[in-house]
Amino acid sequence: CDINMEVATALQVLGFCSRRGARTPPDAPGRLQDVEFRQAMERKASGNAAFGNGEYEQALGLYREALGAFGARSGGAGEQREERVKLCSNAAECCLKLERWHEAAVLAAD
Repeated sequence: CDINMEVATALQVLGFCSRRGARTPPDAPGRLQDVEFRQAMERKASGNAAFGNGEYEQALGLYREALGAFGARSGGAGEQREERVKLCSNAAECCLKLERWHEAAVLAAD
């Protein structure tokens, strides 16, 4: 434990640790709930269709909606993490098609 940790942060960490059982995967805090992940993947599929039709602005919006489901979470490990990376890549590709260079760079670095 970090001895310089603020009390509120320490209590939050301890609260999480007490709720986490032996069966809780270590990446649980970063993972989306199944329904959230499914909805994000539906948005991604719609974005892929829009991208395939050359509707880059619409595709970008859909990819961003899907990314919004993750918020500050990384998706944990495995499939969710891989899909989040693909969403960032797809959104960056849309920005390149729309000649939004800076946005593309930011998304690619995420």
